[in-house]
Amino acid sequence: MPARSTLLEQLGRAEAEIFALVQQQTDRAREAATARLSVKEMSDRLLAMQAELEKQKANAEDVMYVPKRHIYFSSLPQFMVVQAPVLHSRPDMAGPGDRP
Repeated sequence: MPARSTLLEQLGRAEAEIFALVQQQTDRAREAATARLSVKEMSDRLLAMQAELEKQKANAEDVMYVPKRHIYFSSLPQFMVVQAPVLHSRPDMAGPGDRP
């Protein structure tokens, strides 16, 4: 039978290994939880951005630009026309009276 001191040393090493394994598993669990949270945050941000784009798309459908520099508002009574300057995304398409 091994000496008592040898058994105590083996017990101490085993406890240290167990503690290291528990610490390692705890760290992995914490990293996994952080990753899940990050994925959830990104998912929430993407859903918010998608909702904002849908809202902007709905607003854009309310205003229709036509070539004669009129803006038709679908929320106004039928046939009402509002004059407005045309804003071009390309400066070479702008006329002499257009603002960039």
